[in-house]
Amino acid sequence: MDNDSLIAHGMPLAFEPIFSKTNDGSDSSIADDLHRLFGRFISAGESELTVLTLWTLHTHAFAGVSHYTPYLAITSAEKQSGKTRVLEVLKCLVREPLMAASISPSALARSVHQSMPTLLLDELDAALKGDKEMSEALRGILNGGFQADGSFIRMVGIGAAMKPEYFSTFSPKAMAGIGNLPDTVADRSIMIRLERSSRGACEKFRPRGMGRKNKQLNAELEGLKKRLQNGQKRISMPWPTLSLNVR
Repeated sequence: MDNDSLIAHGMPLAFEPIFSKTNDGSDSSIADDLHRLFGRFISAGESELTVLTLWTLHTHAFAGVSHYTPYLAITSAEKQSGKTRVLEVLKCLVREPLMAASISPSALARSVHQSMPTLLLDELDAALKGDKEMSEALRGILNGGFQADGSFIRMVGIGAAMKPEYFSTFSPKAMAGIGNLPDTVADRSIMIRLERSSRGACEKFRPRGMGRKNKQLNAELEGLKKRLQNGQKRISMPWPTLSLNVR
């Protein structure tokens, strides 16, 4: 298949690649730049870095054009294997990131319903075994949130005025945890398995520091985010009207 087009109903649909000029004046695609950035800060194999790149692009393209969104599950057998680092880097690049570390169950459900954010869940294994109300909210959001018509019901109101309310659960979601995630989550996920790496295997990720390197990294992240947002605008433009001659 041609890299610059897809075939729909026998007709090619052109998609403009997102390029920018590098320091030496050559063209660089945003996918290549994302892949290089992930490789600098995350100790993982080529396949895992490619998955992170494509999934990041997916978060900017899924709304309105996709009926499904695969989850991203980052797991390891032990602590300090880089799972939280992956979520930290993703937070700087994905569409409308929402870290669910300090949020109430009701706020989480309404946030996903209203804005379809990219939900980033750290220590999912502990969260599903912790507070009952939060655990139920997470399970409700995860069970059907991979498809466009996914929803779950919560009772809202007080006393006799309580009534069921439907909440949409459709949005991209990346989650990290130790060991194996629940089967219902794993079945909906692209799995990335990390192992603890040696010290210095990748660069430190500190975009909010005050040093020169920190400022350079922050500027690089902001530039990538703007390019991703520009690409999202093009993807969200109306699809061309196709005239079909059926014989």
